[in-house]
Amino acid sequence: MRRLEFLQQTANPMDSQIVGLEGRRALLARIAQDLDVPSEDVVPDQETLEQRIQQEQQQQAQQQAQQQPAPREAELDGAPAGEMRG
Repeated sequence: MRRLEFLQQTANPMDSQIVGLEGRRALLARIAQDLDVPSEDVVPDQETLEQRIQQEQQQQAQQQAQQQPAPREAELDGAPAGEMRG
């Protein structure tokens, strides 16, 4: 019961920064064990969690790169935007 209360109390942005995903994973795994739920079926192990984090970071980077506006031809040429070279 106390672990569940602790889990609820730390479910906010400030505490999440302190506890981190690894700490949250450990708490969830322990609570699952206390409830006789096979934690490996519900909570990923540390390695799997790290892989998921890396995948999410790569996806975010790709999305940000796709959202960048494409440079216009004149800007690539070295001329300021809107100025024509003669």
